[in-house]
Amino acid sequence: QHSSLGHAEPQRLGGQAWASSKEPPPKQPPPQARELELRVQELERTNTELERRLDVDGLKFLEAISSCEKEIEQLNQQNKQLVAERGATEELLRRQGDDGELRATNLRMERECQDMLQQLDEFEREKDEELRVVREDVARLTQQLADQEQHYSRLLAQAERDRETLLQAMTDEGQELQSRIEKLSRDKEALSMDLAKALARADMAAANSDGFHGAGAGGQHSLGLSEARGQLRAVVGEREALKDEVTNKEGELVLLRSRIETTDRKLRLTDMENAMLKSELEVLRSGMVKGSALR
Repeated sequence: QHSSLGHAEPQRLGGQAWASSKEPPPKQPPPQARELELRVQELERTNTELERRLDVDGLKFLEAISSCEKEIEQLNQQNKQLVAERGATEELLRRQGDDGELRATNLRMERECQDMLQQLDEFEREKDEELRVVREDVARLTQQLADQEQHYSRLLAQAERDRETLLQAMTDEGQELQSRIEKLSRDKEALSMDLAKALARADMAAANSDGFHGAGAGGQHSLGLSEARGQLRAVVGEREALKDEVTNKEGELVLLRSRIETTDRKLRLTDMENAMLKSELEVLRSGMVKGSALR
């Protein structure tokens, strides 16, 4: 009777371990992590290129405005000088009367004045053309900046959505892995308890069989005990496999958390670069507005 009980208990334990080992395999980490990293790298390259182009175009624009302001100032000074010379000439003519030499001087000065005015008109036309080109460049750059900002805003919004999706997927998978680890831990504890009970029953069955049975019964009991020990070894192997699986799942969970933290740091860095870029855009637009007001 003790031999049959010891033989049935390991069979029940082996069936339980086999049933617990047929769980579905865990999910693989979501593939969106690599795609999000590529998007972050693309945003960083776009930031660098946009900053470089803003620096170059902004410098050209400010240099053109400075040059135009200097030339306009020179023209104003020349106009004032011509007006002053003309007033002095007219005053001199009123004082000297109709003297022939004074008339010749007056005519010569008038011709020089006409030449100066013609040169001034040509110069103003050239400056107007240059200002027109500069205004067209400013309009083109403004439109380009607006397009770049819209494109960048779309990329940023998409990156934010991808981050939220990835974080949610990683959180769900982390919770699933945690639940599996907890279940595997409970299974491991249950198997340990069943193993201890089975070993104790096997020892008690061996002791009772040695005291109350003959040689033939002892041989039959030794055979049953060998089968029980074989099943116990199988249960021990399954327990070790479960321990290894628990360790692997814990490592996957740590790796998943590390990837989440890395991705979050990259996205925060991208947000800071976006804020700096927006502030530089505002500064450049303020410079454009001031240049237009000066013109």
